[in-house]
Amino acid sequence: MPLSGLFFTVTAIFIVCRFHCSEFVASLYNNGYSSNQDEKY
Repeated sequence: MPLSGLFFTVTAIFIVCRFHCSEFVASLYNNGYSSNQDEKY
């Protein structure tokens, strides 16, 4: 079934992107902002 394969691929990409995006955002917060912005999250 190509459709379920596509769904699996999209889900996997979404999970990986989400993980990388949250890591990227976390490093941005750690590097670019002070603990001032930290309380917001």
